[in-house]
Amino acid sequence: TVMRDGKYVETFDIHAVNEETLVRRMVGRDLLNVYGRRTVPIGQPCFEVRGASGDKRFHNVSFRVSRGEILGIAGLVGAGRTELGRALCGIDPLDAGEITLDGVRLDIRSPRQAIRSGLGYMTEDRKDQGLFLRMSIRDNCAAPSLSSFTGRLGWMNDGRIDDFAEACRDRFNIVTPHTAQRVGNLSGGNQQKVLLSMWMGIGPKVLIVDEPTRGVDIGAKSDIYALLRELAAAGVGIIMISSDLQEILGVSDRVLVMRDGQLVAEFADQQANEENIIAAATGVELRGV
Repeated sequence: TVMRDGKYVETFDIHAVNEETLVRRMVGRDLLNVYGRRTVPIGQPCFEVRGASGDKRFHNVSFRVSRGEILGIAGLVGAGRTELGRALCGIDPLDAGEITLDGVRLDIRSPRQAIRSGLGYMTEDRKDQGLFLRMSIRDNCAAPSLSSFTGRLGWMNDGRIDDFAEACRDRFNIVTPHTAQRVGNLSGGNQQKVLLSMWMGIGPKVLIVDEPTRGVDIGAKSDIYALLRELAAAGVGIIMISSDLQEILGVSDRVLVMRDGQLVAEFADQQANEENIIAAATGVELRGV
């Protein structure tokens, strides 16, 4: 039996249904290409990390991200990927290294500084670290960019916040009767869309997304991939940390692999495949390759 949006859809005998049919009924539409495709060329390099080290969890990491590029970072749990992303956005301290954005060296010591510089970090833990579950969709959408909704005297412009939240609901396809709904009452997929809309609201130049589709259904995954591609098409550099190999391969333009806190491999085009990524992540040498 398939349900969608709290309503009965259809019941099948197990021998008379396949995965494609179930997905179509669950989502309510055909998903011909879940991961989407690049529609505009990648631009010039805009974000560079040189020799980043932090808290003994990652060491001497260096890489570049270009405008409109989706850079995937793969690796096993504990490889240091999340710790790297958090440190780049000032959540945790960066012990060594340099960060430059559009040629300007940044000294980021807090998430507020990161936001002001144009860096956003979408956490992997939406319930405990990403969202205000007891607050409304409206308030969550505006949370990282409150300064853009205040006047010269510091008063909040409620009308502008309402308009922004409604625009987020429409743009991100957040299924809810109204934006006053508490975020904690939403499904996992809709919570993840609210989390992404929060960071889209700051107008980021670079956005780090950590496990962007963890715990969401196939329809929400497709929507999130489309939104990431929309961001990239607008010139935003995206760093996507993910444990889902199919997601990494389906969405990324280039893949970095971390192991034991170090960057150990980079793959692009045909070299970016499951065997090479897993081999680099585990340190296993592939014979005959």
